[in-house]
Amino acid sequence: MRKQHFIPLAVFVVVAIIYSFPVIEKFSYWGQMDWDQFTFWNAVPRDTILRYHQFPLWNPYVNGGNVVLAHPHSLFLSPFYGFVLLFGSVVGLKLEIIVHLVIGLMGLFLLARSMNLGKSSSYLASFVFMLSSMYVLHITEGHAEWFAMAFVPWTFLFFLKSFQDKKQILGAVIFLGLFLFAGSVDVFSVFVMFLTVYAMLKSLQIRKMIPLKMLGMIFIGTFLLCAVKLIPMIEFLAKVPRLTDENSGVSLGVLYKIFFSREQALLDIDYLSTRWIYTAGLNYQWHEYGAYIGFVPLILFLFGSIRGFKERWPLIMTGLICLLVALGGKSPVNLWKALHSFPVYNSLHVPSRFILGAIFSIALLSGLGLSFLERTTSTVIKNKSMRWYKWLSFVIMIFVLCDLYQVNSPIFKNAFTIRPMEVKRNESFGQRYQDINLHPKKIVDSYAYDTSHSSVYPIFLSNSGIIEGNEVVNIDRGRVRTTSEPDYRGEAYLSASKGDVTFEYFSPNKVILNVNAGDRDLLVLNQNYYEGWRVKKDRKGAKLQPYKGLIAVPVEPGDQKVLFYYRPLSFLLGAFVTLMFLLGSSLYLIKERKNF
Repeated sequence: MRKQHFIPLAVFVVVAIIYSFPVIEKFSYWGQMDWDQFTFWNAVPRDTILRYHQFPLWNPYVNGGNVVLAHPHSLFLSPFYGFVLLFGSVVGLKLEIIVHLVIGLMGLFLLARSMNLGKSSSYLASFVFMLSSMYVLHITEGHAEWFAMAFVPWTFLFFLKSFQDKKQILGAVIFLGLFLFAGSVDVFSVFVMFLTVYAMLKSLQIRKMIPLKMLGMIFIGTFLLCAVKLIPMIEFLAKVPRLTDENSGVSLGVLYKIFFSREQALLDIDYLSTRWIYTAGLNYQWHEYGAYIGFVPLILFLFGSIRGFKERWPLIMTGLICLLVALGGKSPVNLWKALHSFPVYNSLHVPSRFILGAIFSIALLSGLGLSFLERTTSTVIKNKSMRWYKWLSFVIMIFVLCDLYQVNSPIFKNAFTIRPMEVKRNESFGQRYQDINLHPKKIVDSYAYDTSHSSVYPIFLSNSGIIEGNEVVNIDRGRVRTTSEPDYRGEAYLSASKGDVTFEYFSPNKVILNVNAGDRDLLVLNQNYYEGWRVKKDRKGAKLQPYKGLIAVPVEPGDQKVLFYYRPLSFLLGAFVTLMFLLGSSLYLIKERKNF
């Protein structure tokens, strides 16, 4: 990093800490709503790595067993997962909130500077993008996948640089890959559409195919880099697709509240906003809509768009198209319906998330508008009576920063409101719960509201499984039984009950059983069967035979040791492709460095 970048980096660190202070204030508290689920998704891989020294592939703790690596929202491959490994899932995720804020602010600043915006203008663009209520609302709800919003400016920066220098493609590949490694499939899909539309319009503008060619190479590189995640995930989603016929949307009248309502924190509280949201014709809670920026950035955006239209029209039009998609079924032109017919996009269920593309464009163009103002300073201040004018752009930037802080930072106060529970860990794993929510309720007007959608995290801490846990994508569930059910026969048993089964070793990916069968029988593991499970009997390979949707294998009479382990071919193939890409990229960089 160059010396001139240390000052903005220091500024962004201070701003991020102050902006996120409500998060720091209750550092040990648990998060509300979806935080239980995302904390759980972070805690399971951490436990698998640190306690069992295994690569996280399988999750036995929810709904009878589900995938980890192949799950769209698994994020343990992100380099920032190191915070979770070091500090635990609760504190580590809170540190990530701040770190990703800094990354996003710095990325937008560097992007703005590369577009020849002035310093104050570049700061303003950074603040409008990352400090809008879009990031804080999603994070407050518990959507840790929105950490990837920080990678948007970096990916776009390297994409633009690749037009002149093909080596910059690797930077774009790394940051676009971080979307997937951070479990941000929805945010990834939104930004991929943004990049595709922009590349098409930019190619039209310059009458060359370079933007589309570079984008194609970036997409190929991203697939190769993320193959270890993508190939298992594609296999998984092909078997359990999340297809929706979603056609909701946002009316033009609601846009005012989205961008300009100063009540973002109140609208975010579910039990206060529910009535208004339904009367406004919205299908989801406010965290899916809010994107407060204020009037000053809008005015600067309009000024920048008009003054810079000739050069920046692809960016302007791309932002507008994203906004039309975000309006969904209520748009004058229903682009959402057309987009929703494509693979992957037919699984997205919240069109308003495409506001991200509009906010990104508004942030850059509002910075451009202020930059035009900055450039007039050199001529105006020649008049001694107008020396104060040189501070105008700085004052505007500070005003916008203070306004965004005043409106949006308080939203974080809603995020972590649950006092940590004391959970006793059972010595052995068991499917102990059918359906339970241990989190406290909030009483408002004599009505009890849930503060969390589920309790999968505390159930996991107890070394237990829950059959009806909150989940976005489930594999087909077998006849998994809990310890309280009359027909529960243990976490492993013989179907004909002619013999004994004892655990020698248990872990998420690997189970070793000592079996004494009195006759030919079927050994059953009380977890969902899914392709990728394998078995060995006395160190010899055997063939699994699913039993009522559970993992099972035939056994012969007598004593034997049986090993169940989960190792899907899709993971092995993906890991090989990713390793070959990393090796090839490393050799290429070494060669380029020698030539330099």
